[in-house]
Amino acid sequence: MRQRGWQHGGVYESPVSQAPSVSPGRHPNDPEPVLNTKILAAQSLSMIAVVLSPLVGGFFAATVALQLVRQGEKDVRDSDGFMLGGGRVARIRRRAKLALGVSTIAAVFAVCVVVLWLLQSLLSEGASFGGDTV
Repeated sequence: MRQRGWQHGGVYESPVSQAPSVSPGRHPNDPEPVLNTKILAAQSLSMIAVVLSPLVGGFFAATVALQLVRQGEKDVRDSDGFMLGGGRVARIRRRAKLALGVSTIAAVFAVCVVVLWLLQSLLSEGASFGGDTV
């Protein structure tokens, strides 16, 4: 249905005459599928965790990422297709677990370095451990 527009004397399509395109099985008033924000936040945190993992700071970001991805996966499953991002869950978990592993190795390495440094400083000062002090 064409109507005469009052602006510029032009012709425009009436919004009533256009039927929305709807895929089979979907109601026209259903919202468009969107990416789950928890999964998006978990993806960002897992990337930050990988970068910070050698400095042990990635441990906390990876832990939060794993919690968010668990909640986001549940939200996507319960949304009946209106939330997207379920395909990213495995990659996010893998990246966060990698960051946890690297952070743990970095923390163990740091503790070993400190213990060895303390032992060296004690032994270099001539500390005796129960021997003769003559």
